[in-house]
Amino acid sequence: MSTSPTAPQSPSQSPQGPPDMPKHWKVPEDDGTLLSSIKILAFRILCLISITRPSLGVHCWVSKSDEEEWEKHRKMVCDKLNASNVAAGLILTTSAVYLTTQPPPTGLNLLPYTTVAPYIFSILSFVQALASMLAGVAVIAVYESCDREWTLKVSVDSC
Repeated sequence: MSTSPTAPQSPSQSPQGPPDMPKHWKVPEDDGTLLSSIKILAFRILCLISITRPSLGVHCWVSKSDEEEWEKHRKMVCDKLNASNVAAGLILTTSAVYLTTQPPPTGLNLLPYTTVAPYIFSILSFVQALASMLAGVAVIAVYESCDREWTLKVSVDSC
């Protein structure tokens, strides 16, 4: 029985594909109940919002097994986070302007700017936008510096 020169000589040298996708990354199974239908719908909606795909399998998991797909995935995620950071920056600016300007004259009672509630909501908006920007910048910094193998290892080891 002869072996070809290109065949791997030991199991440690054999090329391995990506491990199976973790169960919690897959679309929940439908068992015919209302709760399972809600879980499936919620999972798909969250996937559509976060990665513009109805599931994680085709896009996220496949991208961790192919270098070209990984680069496309990483670019898409970073572009979305950058856009989110721009929107958060606009909210921060608007909140800061609102908090630091005088309320309109009382003759224009269109909105009650002198009550406490608008200021509380504005401060909450400011804090949320600031946290969003900080988290977005942190994720972009990590995602731009990590490679495909490390991301796959972290994705699998965290299961």
